[in-house]
Amino acid sequence: MQAKVKARLLKWVGGPSQDEIDVDEILGLLLQISLAIMMIFMIAFFMFRFKSNKAQQEQLIEIQRQKITVSLEKNEQFFRTRYGLNSITRMDEKGDTLYQMEGLIINGEITDNVNLRSAFVEGGKRAYQDYTDLMTLRQTWWMKVLTDAELAPADLTQDNWKWLAATIDEKIKNVKANCTEVQLLAAVAVQTHFIASPEKVTDADVQRLLKHFLRASEEEQRLIIPELTAALRKQSFHYLEKQAGIPMLENLK
Repeated sequence: MQAKVKARLLKWVGGPSQDEIDVDEILGLLLQISLAIMMIFMIAFFMFRFKSNKAQQEQLIEIQRQKITVSLEKNEQFFRTRYGLNSITRMDEKGDTLYQMEGLIINGEITDNVNLRSAFVEGGKRAYQDYTDLMTLRQTWWMKVLTDAELAPADLTQDNWKWLAATIDEKIKNVKANCTEVQLLAAVAVQTHFIASPEKVTDADVQRLLKHFLRASEEEQRLIIPELTAALRKQSFHYLEKQAGIPMLENLK
């Protein structure tokens, strides 16, 4: 239909004029353009908010982790001192643990040096008490670390909660390993003393094996060594337990 005819019909039936139709179409188009522009700005706004929130979350995680790391180090030193480790061990430049056993075991006996003896005996006693109840020990670590970091459990992000749980368990394990190593090295020193002075051995089985070992041929000695070593180890730990008046950590499984 021609535009002029259409315009006449619309005018005759009382419809909108062609000019009015053109204006409506323009307004509709402008509305669509406005909505499209608004959507673009809304998308850009939400993307900015998302990135901003993500950046804030990452910053919060990092700030918390820095505070927790300092607190973890402080509390690790607390427990190492509590168990006497800092009097018997030291860290080298690479961060490896060095055991200073000189002077701790003398002629098969725990030294009379007050500081060393207390570190080994009293520290060993506290270590055994703590590691007998791992759940309570783990709770104590959590409480002390969060208190020193000035954080509440609810403050932790999910990532830092998982990281802290794993880190505390690892540090508890490592400190116990250091305590056990000190006791093992002390037992080795006692064992070495027994080998050098077999007359001081009081255990009947060890005495029998030592006498057999000394009389045996080289080939027979190789066969006796595993049993003798196990018996000497048992005797050495028992000897230490009797001297210190405490159970050894190797008894805890």
